[in-house]
Amino acid sequence: MSVPPVDTTEAAGLAAQLSEERRRRLVAEAQLDRRYERLNDDAANDYFIYAADNNSLLTYVSPSVKRVLGYEPTEMIGRDWRDFVDQQASTFSMAEANEQELLDGADSPNKLIALRRCDGASLLTEVSPRTLFSAAGDVVGHEGVCRVAASYGDAEAKLRAASDELEVRVRRRTAELEYRIQFEKTLVSLNTDFIRLADDDIDQALDESLRRVGEFTGVDRCSLSLFDEQAPTGELKHEWNGPGRVPPQVDAGGPPPDLFEWERGELARGQAFILDDVAQAPKQANGLRTMYQAHDVRSALHYPVLLGDKLIGIISCTTIGRSFRWQQEHLDLVRVLAEVVANTLERLDSQQKLAASERRLQEIVRDQTEMIVRWTPEGGHLFVNDAVCRFLGKPAEQILGTSVLDNVHREDQPQVRLKIAGLTPEAPLAVDEHRVVRADGSLAWYQWVDRALFNDQGEAVEYQSVGRDITSLKRTQEELERRLRYEELVLGISTRLINPLPEQREQTLSGVLQELAEFTRVDRCFLYLMTPSSNEARLRIYWSSPHAPPVADGVKVLPMDEFPWSAADMKAGRPFHLPSLDHLPPENEQLRQTLEEMNTKSVVNVPMLSGDEVVGFLGSATHRDERCWTDDEIALLRLVGEILVSTMDRDKAERELEESRELLRLTIEGVEEGVYDWDIASGQVVVSDHWLRTIGLPPGENSRSEDDWRDRIHPDDWDQAERALQRHFAGKTPVYEAEYRLRHSDGQYRWNLNRGRVIQRNEAGRPLRMVGVDRDITEMIDARDKRRELESQLAHLGRVATMGETVAGIAHEVNQPLHAAATFNAAARSALRSGKTEKAENLYQKSSEQISRAGDIIRHMREYTRPRPTDISFVDVNQLLRRSAEFVMGYNNRTRASVLFDLTEGLPRVQGDAVQLQQVAVNLIQNGVDAIRESDTDEGEIRISTLPGERSVTIRFTDNGRGADVKDPDELFDAFFSTKPNGMGIGLALCRRIVETHNGAISAKHNESGGMTFTIQIPVAEGTD
Repeated sequence: MSVPPVDTTEAAGLAAQLSEERRRRLVAEAQLDRRYERLNDDAANDYFIYAADNNSLLTYVSPSVKRVLGYEPTEMIGRDWRDFVDQQASTFSMAEANEQELLDGADSPNKLIALRRCDGASLLTEVSPRTLFSAAGDVVGHEGVCRVAASYGDAEAKLRAASDELEVRVRRRTAELEYRIQFEKTLVSLNTDFIRLADDDIDQALDESLRRVGEFTGVDRCSLSLFDEQAPTGELKHEWNGPGRVPPQVDAGGPPPDLFEWERGELARGQAFILDDVAQAPKQANGLRTMYQAHDVRSALHYPVLLGDKLIGIISCTTIGRSFRWQQEHLDLVRVLAEVVANTLERLDSQQKLAASERRLQEIVRDQTEMIVRWTPEGGHLFVNDAVCRFLGKPAEQILGTSVLDNVHREDQPQVRLKIAGLTPEAPLAVDEHRVVRADGSLAWYQWVDRALFNDQGEAVEYQSVGRDITSLKRTQEELERRLRYEELVLGISTRLINPLPEQREQTLSGVLQELAEFTRVDRCFLYLMTPSSNEARLRIYWSSPHAPPVADGVKVLPMDEFPWSAADMKAGRPFHLPSLDHLPPENEQLRQTLEEMNTKSVVNVPMLSGDEVVGFLGSATHRDERCWTDDEIALLRLVGEILVSTMDRDKAERELEESRELLRLTIEGVEEGVYDWDIASGQVVVSDHWLRTIGLPPGENSRSEDDWRDRIHPDDWDQAERALQRHFAGKTPVYEAEYRLRHSDGQYRWNLNRGRVIQRNEAGRPLRMVGVDRDITEMIDARDKRRELESQLAHLGRVATMGETVAGIAHEVNQPLHAAATFNAAARSALRSGKTEKAENLYQKSSEQISRAGDIIRHMREYTRPRPTDISFVDVNQLLRRSAEFVMGYNNRTRASVLFDLTEGLPRVQGDAVQLQQVAVNLIQNGVDAIRESDTDEGEIRISTLPGERSVTIRFTDNGRGADVKDPDELFDAFFSTKPNGMGIGLALCRRIVETHNGAISAKHNESGGMTFTIQIPVAEGTD
């Protein structure tokens, strides 16, 4: 026959019905459990209560059944109720009919049923049954009350009446409904048999299901084959054969081998494979038809077992030796069985995985160091892990069933009850901390996380708690809280002692001592200050509790020579700790008596040091009980003492600072300088009255703006003053120094010298405050200009004097090119007379070059000796030295001296008068040439070197000549001092003056190997690198 496709919509509907049926069954069972748990059996009555599901299995039996039938309820629950009915009595068939009526939803009157007691005796009971419905109105079972019948006669009468009534009802049933009822019962049994089936009963249930399907459909064989990795072609797992049928050697109903790929493909796509007559099988199923014919199989139905999209098995139904017409009911029944098998296998796999996971979880829970507890709403333990057993020192068996509150500290039990009462389905979780009693009676702090589990009605059914030992954490927390109070106390004391008002100083000190006393739990706290002149300690201030006795006069002044506290101990900062007066040495009997009169029990004193000087001590005492002070308490006294010393030192420093400020003010006013204090961040400048008077402003307007100051600087001087300021701000110069013209109130400009220094910077190094002196130097500038003019004249005289000493050399240098020019002219005239014009032109050209050379020598000499004003410019030091050496050696070409250069390239330029600086170089090089000429050396050297310095250039002139016959080389720079027989003694003096005018320095020293070295340091020009 053709194979109709499976209606997926109908299959989905049946699956939904199956799922809904399972849910209803679970709901009904839960309702039954709750209903029966609330029933209270009366020991005086001879009845019991029962409940059974649709499969006739007892789901509940009340404990009173023990009195009626002698069975324990647990012996009956889960078994068929027929097992407890006297099947030999005439009431048995009526009992079965009665159950059918109940399952059909019909009302049933009371029935007399003969039950079998545990001792085998028959007991007639009156049963009052009723049908159980789910919330959706479906029948889920029946329940009832079984009472012992009053008499057998009455029971027979009732039984006959019930039998007559039953026969009437049976006659009303139609034959056509019997088939439908059988089908539905089979369908329902397939759905429900596996719902709560134990794993060990699944194989038996599958065999039973195949039997029911086979018997209902009327086939000869039903089988179930499953696929897995070990059996990819399928392995027969379950089989049912009809009466008289024996299993074939090769299972004709099993899955086809590999050669039946078409059939397997159809099944994998979810298509049922149906053949009313195997002879009508399609050509693609030829292999299957051949196999069936070999085993006389005439009809077959194969239905796929799918788990998701995966084919995991086949259910096969076949007939032997006869054709069979498959109905829709048969296909529906097999489809339901296939779904049940798939769901069962899936559930079985999930249960196995869940069981493995639970085993792992239990192992983890058992090994946890945290305490894990499950308990009932009444407080009884349901589960405890090993950590609980170790903590309580008991095995789990002795803990289960006991109350969880037994181990909670009694003071914390109300807190725990309140926490549990506040758990709701919306907020089922709570965390708290409370104390737990150990097995030895000691206490431990635990943090508990409690979760309540609720049923559908919102009732708590179980609690789960996890406890973590936080005893160490609690102790640490308490210590931290104590430490926090300690630090808050120190901070508060420090804050109050920072700058108290003079009128509040005594009150502040008294409050500090009171806080110390209350924090350390003593009766008195006191402060003694030393009197250095008499080596006595005087009581400065104290605080006493209300119950402390008055302070005796004998302790207000303590002569330290008699006090049992050595000076060495005091300077070392060691405290004097007296837990008991018995520790006082005998020589301090007077002090003992005084302390006893004050009822003093214990004392501690901590010295207060300012540097190496003992300035006093801070102490405390008790008058009720003896005690020892802890290290922390002594450290607190020491810290407060240090704060007091710091406060005293600060007060002293403030007094000295105020005196210093007053002295500075008087000094500034007396010095008559323009002093300023510049707050760079705010741009405000505070100037002295003298500065105001200098620029023509009235005194009193001392606070000026930075912009007002800057606006008064001459525009031509602004750039160099600003560059110098920024270099100082950047930390490149230790002092800011700048000369500039400042506009006065009358509009005139006068020269000022500003020298200042940054005295405060932020963490990033940015300047915040600068102080300095801004002085009028107009008269000094005028004097300096006059001095420079005189120095220029002196330098001119020096250059003339130098040229006087070298005239002979210059004359020789001039005569030589002139003589050569005359010779070239004579030769040229001779060549012209001979008609050699080209040769004459060459000779005249050479004559012209020699004459130009002589002119350059004379022009250079005139330039060097010409009077000229000072001309400040940027000078290339290396170039100046080369030109100076060339100039000197030009007229000393016959000397034994040679000039060697060791110059550093890329030097920054210096700012000065190039001619004056060249005069210094020429003098020093000429002195070297003269020293070599007067020496015995054959290879004289003058080495000129340059080196970069810190914002300066260093120049050295080193020769290996005769050297200077002088003990102190610095005498060479004295005016009119000379070691030369005909020297004037002004050359080196003039060199020093020129160098110092350029803000430089010059020095001389003897060389170890002979000769002299002259060193010059010249500052580089501002704005050059």
